Amino acid sequence: METKIFIGGRLRKLRNSHGLTQTELSQKINISTSYLNLIESNERPLSLNVLMKLHDKFEIDIKEFTRD
Repeated sequence: METKIFIGGRLRKLRNSHGLTQTELSQKINISTSYLNLIESNERPLSLNVLMKLHDKFEIDIKEFTRD
């Protein structure tokens, strides 16, 4: 069974803590700004691909970032 991860608030907090706009963050992790907005609004789940990009750019602890 596939688990969908919605982390809009955590992603927004990460972005704000680095002083980035949605446009700047989306460019850093190579996704569209509209897709980032959907993730932050919890309208789309976080994909493994985006999670790995966030880990690579910001050295986040994946377990801590995605836990409930």
